[in-house]
Amino acid sequence: MFKKVESLIFTDDNYDEAVAFFRDKLVLEMPSESPDMVKFELNGFPIFVARAKEGAASFVTLESDNIESDYAVLQKRGIQFQEPLSTMKGGDKAAFFMGPAGMRFMLYQPSPEGS
Repeated sequence: MFKKVESLIFTDDNYDEAVAFFRDKLVLEMPSESPDMVKFELNGFPIFVARAKEGAASFVTLESDNIESDYAVLQKRGIQFQEPLSTMKGGDKAAFFMGPAGMRFMLYQPSPEGS
């Protein structure tokens, strides 16, 4: 069903403070940066910090190699997605759902061109 835990994503409307925490306090490697997102790495595992318009959130990203099938299976198991499966800029596909204790998940499939 799932290929791997693809990454952790943190979104924050206090973006500069969030970036400074990972960069200056945790001193994680920072292989790439854009105006709205920074990629950090811990032993090669990606941790993203993204600019949010309002509030803060975190997501465990579960990579799928057949997102349509996994989406349907999870729905049959009672997972309620926050919005329908969508195609993002660049062709990646994603759907978001909540787990226990307020945990947030993103079911994710990269576009074939991005793989």
